[in-house]
Order: sequence, then C-alpha cells, then structure tokens
Amino acid sequence: NPNTSAFETHMVVYKNRKDASGNSAAGLKQLPGNVTGPVDGTLINTMYPYNTDLYKIIAVKKFNMACNPGLASTASNQGFGKILHRFSVDCKVASTIKYEDPSTVPANDWVGVAFYNINCDGTINNSSVIRSAVAIDGVFSYYDM
Repeated sequence: NPNTSAFETHMVVYKNRKDASGNSAAGLKQLPGNVTGPVDGTLINTMYPYNTDLYKIIAVKKFNMACNPGLASTASNQGFGKILHRFSVDCKVASTIKYEDPSTVPANDWVGVAFYNINCDGTINNSSVIRSAVAIDGVFSYYDM
C-alpha cells in the first residue's frame, strides 16, 4: 500500500439477475442520465445507487481503512480506520440448488462478491496499485436428499 492517506474498502454481495455464468458487475451502479456502469473508484460513484433492476443486492459493507503506518504521519491516519478487518457475512441462497447436466454452475441461484477501494483524498488508483488484499473462505452447508 504505497498511498499515504486513508481509504475505504467497500464490499458488495450481489446476484446478477440475468447472467449466471459470469455474474458480471459491469452495470452495478445506476449513473446519472438513466445509464448504468461499473464502480469506477471515484468519490461521487459511491453516492450513486446500486442498479437493482439488473442486480439483487444481498449485502453491502464499508470498511474504514488506515494507510500504511510506515509511510504516513499519524495525523493523516488518526481515528479513521484499521489496517485489518475480520468479519463474516451470511449469504442466503435457495433451499434447493439445481444443476443442469453437465454444468457446474447452479441453474437457480448464485452470488457474486465485489470489493473496491475509494481513496479519501479523491485520487483514483490505477490497476497496478494494490491498496488492500482480501482473503475469503466460503462455506456452503447443505443436506443431500
């Protein structure tokens, strides 16, 4: 994390209502002018609503993150966030999961998880800058009948 200012990490658990195979998040935001688009990393984009016509939004979380403590003064970090967040999210899925032969993707229910960072100083990072890392452990519990 080379930046010297704090940032936010947003998590969205969603279901693309029409695309089970890719579960693309390309139209996740409802933008001005009655158009849809992706999350772009700008501060104003966080204020736009999610596109609930194309997506079912299952869970949203926001984490206030501190910058790398070795690079910034404590004044820029003070009281804003932590360098680590641990949490869990319960994502309800259909009580019966159906598969079509020979597919490995459920035909009736699925979820996607997206994370994105927002710099609090208003800058946008390019794709080569890594502000944070995510480790996910998914558990799927079921009864086989």
